[in-house]
Amino acid sequence: MRQIGVCGMATALMLMAACSPQTPDNQTVEAKAGVMDHLRCAALISAADHLMNSGNVPNDPAFRQAALVAGMTHLNAHAIPARIAEKDAFAAVDRERARIIGEIPGEQIVEQAKACVARAGTIR
Repeated sequence: MRQIGVCGMATALMLMAACSPQTPDNQTVEAKAGVMDHLRCAALISAADHLMNSGNVPNDPAFRQAALVAGMTHLNAHAIPARIAEKDAFAAVDRERARIIGEIPGEQIVEQAKACVARAGTIR
């Protein structure tokens, strides 16, 4: 079986997000229903990863293994339907991550980030 690199995975995720079901006013079904805020989830996952890297919260290998794909899934689900440029999407995640780290205790960030990772598999 052939392995897909990180770039190949990111491309596949972008294509999957681009195929999200649309409502008549061109919003994804998830955005229209208010099911989750994908930008916030991407930032929470990034914040938890940063906190684990710095040793501020305990390392969780299972979370870290799933974090990249889940974070990119949420980021693309936010950026692609809105036609946000890649650099702007990453900048928005960076700003939201800084705000989250400044306002929410680390343990809560990890807990919320894990919920976002679990929900990433349901995004279409």
